[in-house]
Amino acid sequence: MVGPPTAEATRRGAGFVLVLVGAVLWGSGGVAGARLAEVGGLPPVAVASVRLGVGGVALLAVLVLLRAVRERTAGQGPLLPRSWPAPV
Repeated sequence: MVGPPTAEATRRGAGFVLVLVGAVLWGSGGVAGARLAEVGGLPPVAVASVRLGVGGVALLAVLVLLRAVRERTAGQGPLLPRSWPAPV
């Protein structure tokens, strides 16, 4: 029987999710930047500034969310019950 995930596995999983979110934001940022330049007629410096600002706000939101989750679950033991996964 497999027990609940360890703290290391949870951190590794969170790291993977953050890298995945970063990759999606990076890829969609290029498309959005090209569209913004095309539709708005903005120079490249303005597009880069908008991308930097949106990325900073997104990163701040993720960090605030992770901190809230960490504070909420502090001292509560494992995130999943010992019976996880349910025996088949």
